[in-house]
Amino acid sequence: MVEDQRRMLSEHRRTLELQTAALDARIRQAREDIVARQSRLDGQRRQVASLSEEIGIVSSAAAQGYYPRNKLRGLERDRARLEGESGGLEGEIARFTETIAELSPADFTGRAKAA
Repeated sequence: MVEDQRRMLSEHRRTLELQTAALDARIRQAREDIVARQSRLDGQRRQVASLSEEIGIVSSAAAQGYYPRNKLRGLERDRARLEGESGGLEGEIARFTETIAELSPADFTGRAKAA
């Protein structure tokens, strides 16, 4: 009887260890995803800043007819596209951050206390 309980507890502990390892792997992956997306976001922000500066420089020339308006509009479209993509990356980073919060051990202990 006692031996059966020990075996069951040992099996339960092993199951919990496997589940914890799987959760740790998901957390590590989410952190890596955040780093990758943050890097892309930083690059896009630099591109937006560069395009904004270029637009500022050529806008007056375009208004005076010295720079093609269609090229200026193309720069503005590129900037708008990058700003939209940046917003998407920010959303992905927020989702990964939420995933980490949901999977973190502190969250589980908080749930256990609330239950």
